[in-house]
Amino acid sequence: MNRLVERLTRTHKVAVLRDDGTRTYVIEEALIEQLRASIVSGNAKSGTAGNKQKLPMDAGAFDLYEEIKAEANGAWEDVSGGRASNPDAVETIIALWAAAVGLDAEPSLIDWERRIEDLLSPPSVAEIDAPCVSCGVRDVPREGPDGIVLVRALRFIRDRVTNETLEARCLACGESWAPNQFLWLARAIAAGA
Repeated sequence: MNRLVERLTRTHKVAVLRDDGTRTYVIEEALIEQLRASIVSGNAKSGTAGNKQKLPMDAGAFDLYEEIKAEANGAWEDVSGGRASNPDAVETIIALWAAAVGLDAEPSLIDWERRIEDLLSPPSVAEIDAPCVSCGVRDVPREGPDGIVLVRALRFIRDRVTNETLEARCLACGESWAPNQFLWLARAIAAGA
């Protein structure tokens, strides 16, 4: 849990494995700070308007920052019984709240980390050309550079670095399957075909 708090709230070292097998370390800004910076710098992979003009700020980054800020403030209010003295000090609020609730903070910390990483560096995906075995939906509408497009609802989510398949997920119903369930999923898709 301490690693999560550190990644979200403080500048920290990150190990990078080189091609030759050696390890080096780089300094990385806190994820909350990276998210805040991407609001105005356009570093996130979203934020173009429907008319294809770049917004003066990244709306997706702004929305995510505001959501996490509200969630962190709400969690702190639940624990402390009152509002934070500076509700905009998101990193401080997260650190104080996580220290106060201990391991109970972990699901939220993991969720915030994943949501920020997904925005700043979206995972690679591979669409599965089959309807979801849970909800039956095959295609879902998504905003694309040329307007609304249909994409496959069922997809594999791959690691940003290793390209290893981490999960299968349905964009329509939210159901997901871990790697140890892929064989079952394949059989269920084949049975429904």
